[in-house]
Amino acid sequence: MFGFISFYFPGAPMKVRATFMPYHRIVGGLSFVGCSIQVIIGHTQLAAWDGGSCFYSLSCENGIEFVYIFLMISLVLYVIGVMCCIIPPKWRRQKTPDEEK
Repeated sequence: MFGFISFYFPGAPMKVRATFMPYHRIVGGLSFVGCSIQVIIGHTQLAAWDGGSCFYSLSCENGIEFVYIFLMISLVLYVIGVMCCIIPPKWRRQKTPDEEK
């Protein structure tokens, strides 16, 4: 909510936006990682409880176990990629010369 108010409210001063940015980045990153962990847990529970015995032997008729494995690996790699893009300070947006005036 604070991110929405501070970045999309047209009258918010730049000082307020700059103050909220670190918290916005931290909460957003933690929320993203937390949601991704929940998705992986959900897929794992689906495979363990609802998938039947074919998930353990990789012998399902339609090959759905390979789809689940591919989705989980893809999600983990995507989360790692996104977090590697938002964590390093040198990759953050720098002020343009017009903004520094």
